[in-house]
Amino acid sequence: MVNSWKVTEIEAKTPHLDSVKNDILANGNLTFTKDGHVSGTLEMDINDGTYALTKKGKNLVIKDENGTPYPFESTITDDKVILDSKEMKLTLTKK
Repeated sequence: MVNSWKVTEIEAKTPHLDSVKNDILANGNLTFTKDGHVSGTLEMDINDGTYALTKKGKNLVIKDENGTPYPFESTITDDKVILDSKEMKLTLTKK
């Protein structure tokens, strides 16, 4: 999980996200650090966010710098992270 990841696939589940899908594919990335911080770009920039993995890695909550939570069901392997929310399903691979 601690690494830099690039969005390689996105499944939009809402019309709003369908409209920004190409931007997320072009620019989407997340970097997770050992100390629980996350930065990168999805639908918006995350400059100094935090993350928490629970349920043995099956649940990931990313909070942006304002503390807004973005919960995902997560599947994590050595070279792929799949994040599934109500709005979208993202597949990220190591940069």
